[in-house]
Amino acid sequence: MQNLKKRLKSVAFMLLVTIPIVLVTYFLNNQYGKIIGAVSYLILSLYAVYETIQHNKQNLITNFAITSLTLVIWFLPQSIYQTDEFIFSTKRYVISEIIEISRTALLYNQDVLFSLLIPILIISVFVFLLMISDFRKYETKNKFLLNYLITIFSTIFIPFFFKLLYIFNATFIYGFLTFLLIPMSVDTTGYFGGMLLGRKIIKRNFCKISPKKTWEGAIVSYIFGALLSLFLLYSGQMFNVSKILFFTNRKQILIAVLLLPIISIIGDLFFSWIKRKYEIKDFSNLMPGHGGVMDRFDSISFLSVSIFMILFIK
Repeated sequence: MQNLKKRLKSVAFMLLVTIPIVLVTYFLNNQYGKIIGAVSYLILSLYAVYETIQHNKQNLITNFAITSLTLVIWFLPQSIYQTDEFIFSTKRYVISEIIEISRTALLYNQDVLFSLLIPILIISVFVFLLMISDFRKYETKNKFLLNYLITIFSTIFIPFFFKLLYIFNATFIYGFLTFLLIPMSVDTTGYFGGMLLGRKIIKRNFCKISPKKTWEGAIVSYIFGALLSLFLLYSGQMFNVSKILFFTNRKQILIAVLLLPIISIIGDLFFSWIKRKYEIKDFSNLMPGHGGVMDRFDSISFLSVSIFMILFIK
C-alpha cells in the first residue's frame, strides 16, 4: 500500500509538471508560449541525457560537460530562432508544413546525410576526448567502447527526440498526442495481456533482456497497438478533417500499422538493455516507483522518431 501511494504521488507530480507545459506550449499562441515550451523541453532533455549517462563511470564534471553537448542538437540550425522563423510563429500548421518545418529544424538542410553528420561528428569527437582521459576506469577496451557508444547514443538521440516532441507540441497537437497514445496502449495492453494469458499458451520467455515480458503479452499489445495506429493515423483521411490529417498516403499508413507496435516494444527493450549493461533498475529516482524521465519515455522516443521518418515516405 505504501509503495502504491508513492507511485500515485509520482504520477500526480509528473502530471502537474507536464500538463501545464504542454498546454502553454500549444494554447498560449504567441512567442512567449513558444519560448516557455522550448526552454522546458530543453531542460527536460538535458536532465534525461544526464540521468542516462551518469552511470558510465565518468566523474560528475565530465558528464556535465557531455550533457552540455545536447545544446548542439537544440541550437542548430540558428535560423529557426530568428524573429521571422518558426520559433516565434503563431501559425497553426497542417501536416505538409510540419514536414517542412521538421526538415528545417531537425535536418538542417536538404542534404540529409551532411546535416546529420555535423552534430554527430561534433558530439562523437568531444565525448571521446572527454571519456578517454578516464580510460583506466574500465576493465577492458570493450567496456570502454560500450560505455562510449551508449553515451554517444544518449547525447544525440535523446535531445533529437525531445526537440521533435516540442515541435509537434507547439504546432500539431494531434500528432503530439498520437506520439503518446500509441506506446501507452502498447505498454498497457501488453501488461494486462501478459497478466491474463502469460505463459499459458507459449511457455518460452519473450526475451532475456526483460524476463517478465511474455509472448502472449507482446502479441496482445501488437494487435491493439496496430488497431489504434490505424485509427489515429487514418482518421484524418477517413473523416476528411485536415486538423487531424497525419499520413497522406497508403504506403505510410501500411508501414506505420505494421511496424509502430513493434518499434514501441523495441524502444522499451532497448532502454532495458542499457539498464542491464549499467546494472541498474532505473535511470534515476526522480519519480519514486516510476524511475526517471527515460524510464517513462523509452518506447515513446523510438516511436516518435519512427513516425517522423515515415512522414518522409512518398
